[in-house]
Amino acid sequence: MKNVRLQLEVPEDRFEELKDLMGRCRITSQKDLFNSALLLLEWAVGERARGRIIASLDEANMKYKEFAMPALEAVRPPRNTAEGQVAANP
Repeated sequence: MKNVRLQLEVPEDRFEELKDLMGRCRITSQKDLFNSALLLLEWAVGERARGRIIASLDEANMKYKEFAMPALEAVRPPRNTAEGQVAANP
């Protein structure tokens, strides 16, 4: 498979945030950071497509906080579904 080069420009303060995040997660390369972020986004999109919410659970209090971002808000599950499965006879 052929590699494609991806180049981004970000504000310097945002880049510092990315470097801090990399350190906190022990990620050693920007490529690994990108791949980790992409993997998480792919999972979240798949869950939203199944009609599920993405949330953080406070197990001690059994309360959750839903995660929202425009990219996930755009994802809609198929119509006439249960757990994201398309109905056999709509």
